Formats: sequence, structure tokens, C-alpha cells
Amino acid sequence: IVSVRLRRGCGGMVGLRLAFVSGRVLIEDVVGGAASAYNATAAWDLQVARHDFVIEANGSRDLSAMLAEFAGSGDLNLTIAKHVEFTVSLPLRQPLGVELSGATESRWAVVEKI
Repeated sequence: IVSVRLRRGCGGMVGLRLAFVSGRVLIEDVVGGAASAYNATAAWDLQVARHDFVIEANGSRDLSAMLAEFAGSGDLNLTIAKHVEFTVSLPLRQPLGVELSGATESRWAVVEKI
């Protein structure tokens, strides 16, 4: 979990392409703007990255409130859960026992329940 401040200046763009997965805000990509400016000076492990999740925006954890913060023009103070990449390969002789959600056309998934 990291805290970042994205400085938009006078209504500048945030620079994040977002998706919504099971009521969560997923960062699909960093596309310039305040996010790229932040990343240019942040340590690699504190950078805003593709597949991170936004947990909080300007103190709000409610999805509609977070979206309002992204749509606004002021700076954004974000709490972000960094993604963890790993590969799992299992011989499936029986059901896996987990519930997954994610993009059907992508190479990622969110474990919803074990």
C-alpha cells in the first residue's frame, strides 16, 4: 500500500486509464498527465503502475465519491494497493475452489473468494 499525490495544477489531466472490477478501481494504464509527472520523480516501488488498485481518493473509499474526485480539477491524494504478479500452473483434476473475476480478454484476474 502506498500513498501518492498527483498534482493536476489548473485542471490538468490525471493521466490514468481506469476500469472497474467488482466495485474496485483498477488502473489499466498510465497515459501521461499528473501520473506520469509523479512517476518521473518517484522511486520505482512507489510509482503508479498498470494493474494497481485505487483504494482511496482524497479520503473517499466510496466508488462514486472516488469517481467524483477523479472528475474534479484539484490535486489527488491516492492510496494505492500495488499489484503483485505471479504465475500459477495447476493440474486440474477437481474444481480449483476459488472465485475469480476479471477481464475475459486479459491476462489478469482478481481472487474474490477462496
